[in-house]
Amino acid sequence: MSVEWKMKRRILAALAGLMLACAPLGAIAPPSGRDGKVWRSSVLIEATSAEAGINTPKSLCSGNVIRRTKHGIIVMTAGHCGPANPDLPDDLVLSVAHDIDTPPQTATILIDKMATDESLDVMLLYVPVAKPKDWQPIELGSDSTLRVGDKTLTVGFPLTAAKVLSRGTVVSIENLTKDWPKGYFLVDDTTTHGNSGSGVTKDGKIVGLVIMGVDGANFPAVDEGIDNIREMLGHVAIQEDGKTYPLLKGSLESTKALIVIGPAEVLSIR
Repeated sequence: MSVEWKMKRRILAALAGLMLACAPLGAIAPPSGRDGKVWRSSVLIEATSAEAGINTPKSLCSGNVIRRTKHGIIVMTAGHCGPANPDLPDDLVLSVAHDIDTPPQTATILIDKMATDESLDVMLLYVPVAKPKDWQPIELGSDSTLRVGDKTLTVGFPLTAAKVLSRGTVVSIENLTKDWPKGYFLVDDTTTHGNSGSGVTKDGKIVGLVIMGVDGANFPAVDEGIDNIREMLGHVAIQEDGKTYPLLKGSLESTKALIVIGPAEVLSIR
């Protein structure tokens, strides 16, 4: 191979690298496989409030689609992202969007556990959508198998920015302090404000929810283990078009809550 041809190859390679670096963000493909499912299941939680003067949806938290129904989707996020949080307006209206560039869909709060159960910080939202199959659900795993050193993946919307993928490492599974309930763990990753409610995943399944970080400190994020949440959701059933089925796929041992869904709204929760 001549020196001239080698030089041409180097120039072409440099130009290709420059074109890739300058490509618009939308041209970069999302992850594939299990990571891709986590990516697609991640949604943006937005809010409006007349009391706070927020008349157009404003980015608030992150969440994940955990169930498709015939007429809509069910999204899981953190309880402190809802009106039960005393720091948020009482008239908060929540909505869900694929990302920051897509129109949000108004949501109905199904379950909000922040105010009623201090051991749980979780909220479920129902969103009627025209094409439920356009939304990717993700399975719930178990935090019982977590070990220090395990690798995790979290997708969310930190600092009201675009969707961001963060890889982390479990650094503690012990009780955080005597004041914290069991079932919380620490992950060293890059989650921050806006990531609250994001599913912390391992092997493509949710093993926890991002709950909080520490302002101005290089400290691991506090995450809520999924097992206590899963235990509660395992007793929730959905009734839709005359058919009743479990919220979580599998058997339903007993029903403690029934969500009745119509074509465009939640008809009742009991």
